[in-house]
Amino acid sequence: MKKVLFLLAAMLLPMMASAFDFQAVAPSGQTLYFDTVPGGVSVVYPHVGNISTAWNGFDKPTGVLMVPGVINWQGVNYPVTSIGPGAFYGCEGLTSVIISHGITSLGNSAFNGCTALDTVSIPASVTSIGSQAFAGCSSLSSVCIHATTPPTTASGAFYNTTLVSCVLYVPCESDSVYSATVPWSGFGSVVAMPCAVTVNTAVNDIERGSVTGAGTYPFGTWVTLTATPTDGYAFICWNDGNTQNPRTMEATADITLTAMFFPLVHDTIVITPTFYRLQVLSDNESLGLGVGSATLPEGTMAEICALPLEGGHFAGWSDGGSGNPRQVSVTSDMTLTALFDRVGMPSPGALEWSVNTKGQTIEVRCPESTNVAVYDMGGRIMASAIATAAPLFFTLPAKGTYVVSVDGVGGRKVVVE
Repeated sequence: MKKVLFLLAAMLLPMMASAFDFQAVAPSGQTLYFDTVPGGVSVVYPHVGNISTAWNGFDKPTGVLMVPGVINWQGVNYPVTSIGPGAFYGCEGLTSVIISHGITSLGNSAFNGCTALDTVSIPASVTSIGSQAFAGCSSLSSVCIHATTPPTTASGAFYNTTLVSCVLYVPCESDSVYSATVPWSGFGSVVAMPCAVTVNTAVNDIERGSVTGAGTYPFGTWVTLTATPTDGYAFICWNDGNTQNPRTMEATADITLTAMFFPLVHDTIVITPTFYRLQVLSDNESLGLGVGSATLPEGTMAEICALPLEGGHFAGWSDGGSGNPRQVSVTSDMTLTALFDRVGMPSPGALEWSVNTKGQTIEVRCPESTNVAVYDMGGRIMASAIATAAPLFFTLPAKGTYVVSVDGVGGRKVVVE
């Protein structure tokens, strides 16, 4: 009898130790745990009892975490309305957290003890932050918050976190109100993000379809792009490989997206295009970069360019071409290498432009009316703008190495941390 009771207890223990209604995988790949609450679901820690044992027997989320605004469970979409108390308590392996729009509150000790947490992005929908929500986040270097009005924040939200070494990024023209409000006034610097972001759209063939949603929007606006094919064609994907249509995205940097349309067969069956890899390389990355690498549908006209860095001069392409930029038709896997020569260049001071990084934001100061662009190391343009008398600020979506290019004076590599 004792043996039967022991077996029953052992079978029930996992059920008793769970403090959540269901689990699901976040867009960033980590397993998260949820409780149903009025109006949606809340992110919670998985183990019953004190938050000091919140992750006993469960894998803690690590790396870059995107907390979704909607989660699907058993075929039903549930809005995520909050991050509950202690939800990520003691998750020492988290390095970056991006909280999706729609979440309205961060509970007490939500990220308490996340000692490796470096960057946090908080959406405009968050109106309250609990006590010690970010206590002990000793590696925190930047917080990006999209609300024009500071959220209600309990005392000690950043307890034992060295704010004087952190940068706070806030919406356009909101820096003064944050600088006058506790605890935000305790940050080492408060930087206003760009007031407006331009979303440009294009199509691979204007006879095949159109796109709506392009325009200039306030920074942080959620924009919906809709690709509409003409009769006889179907939307396949965007030029960055995303297949969402309509596509909803947060406008945090100037961007251009191209909708790819392809013919239908018998008005019902889509011809699935063949995709090819276009590689654009450099023969010397200390002198310049090849820009435009991508995986694209067959027949795409792709624009590539050679981007000289200081000390480098573009000398031509490996296939003998000299255009820069140039258009190439993608009909097979292909590799083109940009060739660079070393030349004497003026000293950086003589170029009359500068670039600095703060957290995940790049600051560029250069002559007015100059075209400025930011590329990732794969050659994709991440943001662009025309310089004015004021500095330009570009907030990047992830850490890494980027190239800032200023027309007429060259480019420089920068590391965003």
